[in-house]
Amino acid sequence: MHLSKRVAIAYPTATQFLVHRHLDFNPNFFSIKVHHGGNLTIEGGKNSYVGGQVSFSDYEERDKVSFHNLNEIGRKLGINDEVKFYCKVPSSHFDGGFKLMRTDNDVLKMVRQIKDNVVEIFLAISNSIIDDLLDVNVGNWEWDCGTFPESGITIENIDTIEGLSGTLVEVEDDSDSDKNYDEFNDSDYELSDEDDRLYEDNVDDNTEWAGTQLSNTRVPSQTLYYNIVEGEDMEYKDEGDSTDSDDGFRSWDEEDGDNSLNKALVFKAIKGREEPIFGNGMIFRSRHQLAEAIRQHSILNGKEIRFLKNETTRVRAKCKTYENDEEKIDCPWELSATDKGVANKTLQVKKYNPNHNCGRIWNNRLMNSNWLARIYFDDIRITPTMKPLAIQEKVRHDFQCDVSESQCYRARGKVLRKIQGTIEDQYARLWDYCNEIMRSNPDTSVYIRLKPDQDGIATNVFQRFYICWAALKKGFREGCRPIIGVDGTHLKGGHCLGQLLTAVGVDANDQTFPVAYAIVEQENTHTWTWFLQVYYEYHLIPDLQILNQPTWTIISDKQKGLENAIKELLPSIEHRHCVRHLHNNFKSAGFPGQDLHDKMWNLARASYVGKFTFLMEELKKEYPQAFTWLSHEDRNPCHWSRSHFIVTPKCDILLNNLCEPFNKAILCARDKPILTMLERLRTYFMKRLVEKREFATKWVDHLGPKIHKKIEKLKKMYGDFNIYPCGNGEFEARWIHGGQHTVNLEQRTCSCRRWDLTGIPCQHATAVICQSGLQPEDYVSEW
Repeated sequence: MHLSKRVAIAYPTATQFLVHRHLDFNPNFFSIKVHHGGNLTIEGGKNSYVGGQVSFSDYEERDKVSFHNLNEIGRKLGINDEVKFYCKVPSSHFDGGFKLMRTDNDVLKMVRQIKDNVVEIFLAISNSIIDDLLDVNVGNWEWDCGTFPESGITIENIDTIEGLSGTLVEVEDDSDSDKNYDEFNDSDYELSDEDDRLYEDNVDDNTEWAGTQLSNTRVPSQTLYYNIVEGEDMEYKDEGDSTDSDDGFRSWDEEDGDNSLNKALVFKAIKGREEPIFGNGMIFRSRHQLAEAIRQHSILNGKEIRFLKNETTRVRAKCKTYENDEEKIDCPWELSATDKGVANKTLQVKKYNPNHNCGRIWNNRLMNSNWLARIYFDDIRITPTMKPLAIQEKVRHDFQCDVSESQCYRARGKVLRKIQGTIEDQYARLWDYCNEIMRSNPDTSVYIRLKPDQDGIATNVFQRFYICWAALKKGFREGCRPIIGVDGTHLKGGHCLGQLLTAVGVDANDQTFPVAYAIVEQENTHTWTWFLQVYYEYHLIPDLQILNQPTWTIISDKQKGLENAIKELLPSIEHRHCVRHLHNNFKSAGFPGQDLHDKMWNLARASYVGKFTFLMEELKKEYPQAFTWLSHEDRNPCHWSRSHFIVTPKCDILLNNLCEPFNKAILCARDKPILTMLERLRTYFMKRLVEKREFATKWVDHLGPKIHKKIEKLKKMYGDFNIYPCGNGEFEARWIHGGQHTVNLEQRTCSCRRWDLTGIPCQHATAVICQSGLQPEDYVSEW
C-alpha cells in the first residue's frame, strides 16, 4: 500500500487581516512579508518553515519600526497564543538561517538587511502551558519515515458527518459492559473564559513561571546578559563555582571598567507551589516573570492583589482596599518595579512593602485555568480521567480557595493537550504513524480512507482507519476456530467522532482473541461492507482467509447495516444473533416474566432439532402469541438455537460476549485523540499477547486449563449412565433418570450433538470413553 499524501483533520482557517498593496518606491518605507500558521521543522539537518499562509504589512517606516510592530501584526492576524518571531538570515551560522527576535535591537538589525524593500518574518506559535518548564513529547514514538509536503493539505470546516445530524457532542456508549462515562463535554464549558478574562486583561498569560531557591553564585553581568549569541533562544548556564546560601538568594556582582561592585538579588524560577520571596533591588528577567511571581504570592496567601501598572518598562501591584466600620482601609502590601535599562527588558524592584493587614479571600481572580494546569499537571498526567469536581475539591483543600467547575475542566484539557498534542497535530501525523507500523511490523494490514468530495474524489480529510496487526493475524490463522464476533462501540470525548468496529475470535482455551479493528464515521451498510471488504487486499475477509464460507460463523448483535453487508459479501456464511439481545426484543414485544425467559433460553440451548421442536410445541400450548413471535421468518432458529447451528466451528456460543470484554478493556482509550487511542490499543494487544504466551507455557499438555476443567466436570457424571455397546464403534448411553443417546467413538459424534458442536466429548461420550478404559482428553477436537 502506497501512502503519498498527508491527512489533516478538518478545522476552520484563520482570516487574513493584512492585505499586500503595491508600494511606490520610497527608501523610508518597506513591507513585511509575514509567514504564519505554519511550523518550523528540521529537514536534512536544517530548519525550514512548512505550511501556513502569507500576509503582508505595508508602509512600515525604517526609523520607527520596533518589536511592538511585530506584536501588533500578530494581534491583527488573530493570534492570541504565545508567538515567537524569526527572521531569515542566509549568512547565519545557526538555526539553519532563522534568527529569533526578542528586542527592538534585533528588529533594527533585521531592517538593515532589507533588500528590495521587503523583509520576511516567520511566526511560530506555541500552544504549550509552560514550554520552558515542561518538556513533554506528543506520544512516545520516534519516527524516521520522513515528512510529507504541507502543500497537499486542505483545510475544511466540518460541523456534521454525512448521514448524521446535530453538533459534535459526547455520545453515551450503548455497550452493556460500559457503565462509566465522562459527564462533561466541550460544548458545556468551552464557550467562554469569563473567569480568566480579568487577569488576562492586565497580565499576559504566556508567562515564564518564576520563584525562589536562588543560589549564591557570583557571575559577571556581561556573562549573564551579553555572552549569549544574540537572537538565539538559550538558557543561561553558570560557568563559575556556586555555593548554596541559607537566605535562598543569589547575589549578582556587576563589574565595570572601574572594578566597582553593585550587589543585587536575582530572582530564580518558581518550582511547584513554592512561596516567592520579594525584596527591594531584586531583579526579574521579564515583566512576565514578575507578574507570575505576584500571582503565586496572591494565591498562596489568599490576598486580592491588583495590577495598577502592567507595562513593558514598569509594573506596580497593590493589595486591595477594604471597608472596616464604614472606613476604607488600604492594605500596605505594594510592589513597584521599573526597567533596569538592559536590552532584554529586565525589571528591578524599586519599592516593596511585604506587610498585609487584610483578611483572606476565598475566590481569587488571579487563579485561572493556566495556573491550575501547571500546579496539577502531574496529578492529571497520572490520572487523565480525573473529574473536574475532584480537581475542584483538591483546590479547595490545598489552597482554601473556590474555583469554578469550568475552570477545572479547562485546566484538565490544557494538561491533556500538552501531553497528547492537539487534535490537528495527531491527525497530521497519522500517515507517518501508518508508515512506521508497516516498517516495524511487516505483514500488518493498515488502511486509511479519506473523505471523498461531491465528485467522489478523495480529499485530505480523514474518514476511516483499519488495522489488523501481523501478530494477531498469524495467531488467529494458526490457533483459533473459524468463528468471529463483530461489534461496534461509540468513541467518546469529541476527539475522534465515530465508532470503533472490532472483530474478535475464540482461541484453543475458549478465550477471546481480538483480531482487527477499524475507526468509522458510523455503523451502516457502507461502513460494515468496508470493514469486511473482500475487494481490497487489506481488509478482514482476506486477512482472516475466509475462503470456504459454509464452514465459517459470524456472531453479532444484529447491528444496523451488518445484515446487508454479510448477505452481500458472505452469502453462505452462518450468521448467529446474540440471544441476549433477542431476549430483550422478546420482552419489549410484550413477553416479560421469568417463565417465558426460561422457556426461550431452553429453546436456545437445545442442541438437537427433536428437542427444539418439542419445546416449541410446549410453548405454543401455553403462550401462543410468544410462539408466533418466535416463529417469524426474521427469527429463524438457525440464527439463535444450537439445534440448528453448523458443527464445523466447534463452538456453540450463544452470546456475542466475545467483543464485550474487549470493549471494556479499551474503555480508557476510547475518549482519547486518535493517535493516543491507537497507541493505547497497540500497547494493550502487545501486553496481552505476552501474557497469553507466558500463560500457555504453563499448560500441562496441548489442552488449555478451561478445557481440562470442563472434562473433569463431565468425568464426575460417569456413574449416572449405563453403557451398552452396539458394535462398529457405536454405544448406547442411557441416563439413569431417563433418556438415551447414541455415541460413535470412531466418528466422534453423539446424537445429542454437543460433542459435534463443541469438539469436547459430551457427558454421554465421556461415560463411554471412560468405561472403555480410554482418556476423554484424547478425543478433543484439534480446534
